[in-house]
Parts: sequence; structure tokens; C-alpha cells
Amino acid sequence: MEDNDWKTIGEIISHKLKTKILFLISSKIHTPSEISRNLNVSLSHVSNQIRYLREKMIIECKNPSAKKGRLYAITEYGKEVIKIISKLKESEF
Repeated sequence: MEDNDWKTIGEIISHKLKTKILFLISSKIHTPSEISRNLNVSLSHVSNQIRYLREKMIIECKNPSAKKGRLYAITEYGKEVIKIISKLKESEF
């Protein structure tokens, strides 16, 4: 991991919604609406966090040409980020 990766991990850990979205998407592909319902947060908040996670290449859109019902999944890099966050969370206790 490089310094920039650690910065990203720190940003995700410090923002609970980013962390929740990341772990939710890690279990299966979701649409933003499903994420919004599952986490009981507004769709606009979810969309903003999805944009961030996509920019960092942690998640990806499986059907980017779709106007509605876009499907988001974790990337290989995202899986590595989750492993690190999980280890960091375990060591907190």
C-alpha cells in the first residue's frame, strides 16, 4: 500500500456512511436505491459516497450506460481495502 492508499482508507474509516456502503456492496451487487433503503439514508447521500468510492476505484458500475438501475460492485482493489479496514477495526478492541 502506498501513502495515497492509506489516505483513502483513513477517509473511508472516518466517514461511517462510506464504510457502511463499502461493506454492503462487498456482500453483493446493489443499486443506489437498494443501498439507500438498506441503510435508511437519502439517495443523494448515497450517490455522493458512490461517486467518491468510484473515483478511488474501490467500487465499479457494472452497467454504466444504464440511466436507471445502475449496479455497483466491489473491485479487486476494494477487496484489499476492506481487508485492511477489517483488520484495523479488529485491532481497536
